Amino acid sequence: MASTTCSSRSSADWTAATFWPPHVFGGNTNQRDEGSSVAIDAAGDILVAGFLTQVGFQEDFLVLKVAGATGNELWRRTVNGTSDSSDAAAVVVVDTSGDVIAGGRLGDTGAGDDFAVVKLAGASGGEIWRRIVNSGNLNDDCRSLAVAANGDVLAAGVLTRRARPPSPT
Repeated sequence: MASTTCSSRSSADWTAATFWPPHVFGGNTNQRDEGSSVAIDAAGDILVAGFLTQVGFQEDFLVLKVAGATGNELWRRTVNGTSDSSDAAAVVVVDTSGDVIAGGRLGDTGAGDDFAVVKLAGASGGEIWRRIVNSGNLNDDCRSLAVAANGDVLAAGVLTRRARPPSPT
């Protein structure tokens, strides 16, 4: 199980001391869990995007919110694609209303990994909406997110298509 140590203090205040104990994601195997992106909301709470490994599955897309002051878990949301394969969140951002947007990949039965963006309620972690892009049965992945001033979500990443066979000569 992986752990991460975060702090709500500015980098100027950092020392070698841990501000609160490391948080263990808590997948139910003794395999790898991973955080790949962090964001801080207006209240100073910390959002972590990544994956955790569950028994019977490979990895599940994970967004975790912890209290910035204490490190206590406030909520977690896992998202599992249709194939129970390697789902993972790669990036997380917070919009002006405090809601959380995470992007990454979800395994799709017979279609490889799909580009995925999920919006969650900042207070509870409840899913507000989900957008999936499948470019054609290969691996797609959201790698970057931004929120425009008007609230629109912008996403970028990888869409993989099969190369066309060469024309016969």
